[in-house]
Amino acid sequence: MSIAVRKGTHADVPLMVAMGKNMHEESAFAPIAWDNEKTIRFSDNAISDNNFCVFLAELNNEIIGMIIGVVQPYYFSQETQLVDFLWYVKPEHRGTTAGVELINAYIEFGKSKGCSEVNMQIGTNIHPEKTGELLKKLNFTSVGGTYVHSVT
Repeated sequence: MSIAVRKGTHADVPLMVAMGKNMHEESAFAPIAWDNEKTIRFSDNAISDNNFCVFLAELNNEIIGMIIGVVQPYYFSQETQLVDFLWYVKPEHRGTTAGVELINAYIEFGKSKGCSEVNMQIGTNIHPEKTGELLKKLNFTSVGGTYVHSVT
């Protein structure tokens, strides 16, 4: 059976939150406190807000990946960009087409909203080299880096 990408719904929120928790635990964000209620509210709001995209990848009726982004104006312009909050594929499904299909849906959403650019970060630090290479293959260009200074 093939991987399907669809919009997230409010009924998906519990599964999205569970997958988000897995991402959190695997990522550079693991030392930061997880707030389940905040994550539920954020997911519900993102699904309801037309400036957000919430796409899920499914295989055999199982959610195996997701991407969430928001359209926002540049600081210096009325033009807009699509910025990701997260892009995650379960470890056992990495290397399948799930990640690429999620990115393609994300790009199409940005186009449909008239965005000048769609942006992706690798802030989780989960396989950054492999992820960066995949993004380059999908015609993304690296324009800097993410640097973190912990203050706690």
